[in-house]
Amino acid sequence: MSRMAKELLIEALSMGKSRIPKRTKERAASGLCVIQGCDCQAVGRGLCVKHKNEFYYRLARIRTKVAQLEFEQAAIRRGLVLPVGTQLEIKRDKASVFAMDSESA
Repeated sequence: MSRMAKELLIEALSMGKSRIPKRTKERAASGLCVIQGCDCQAVGRGLCVKHKNEFYYRLARIRTKVAQLEFEQAAIRRGLVLPVGTQLEIKRDKASVFAMDSESA
């Protein structure tokens, strides 16, 4: 794995919830697709079935791993997709009556 690929992988793994745009977090917490104008139920990474399939189709067509990571990170920064595992965390925080207490501790 090249040095650039390693750096992108480290960035991808270290990307936290704080870098997700507020609008995207709100849409994910409501259970809706994060794509503006889509009111379908989110099934994974904050996307509905249609948008999730489109995202992974486009990702799979990119030939190099480095370019795939760059594409994915750009989509996350723009609020078009959530980092892996974040949708469950956001939903869990919204559902918990103690979510505010744990953040302030």
